[in-house]
Amino acid sequence: MVLVRIALKRPYTFVVMAMFIVIFGGMASTALNAEQNASLGHAVIGGLIFAMVATLIFVPVVFGVAHSRKTEVFRRGVT
Repeated sequence: MVLVRIALKRPYTFVVMAMFIVIFGGMASTALNAEQNASLGHAVIGGLIFAMVATLIFVPVVFGVAHSRKTEVFRRGVT
């Protein structure tokens, strides 16, 4: 069960890390008008981090709690 959870998180983590590297490259640039790209990069990376935490931690925890309560209710026979 644990192996399945890790296997499902791995591709998503690789995609987020690849996007982070690409965005960070544009964010760290010192070219002309780079300060506009830097502020956009900060927003995108913040959104990526939030989405990754929500997808990999928050959603499974909420689903697990909801699922355990549902099975508890059905065990007691209350509908």
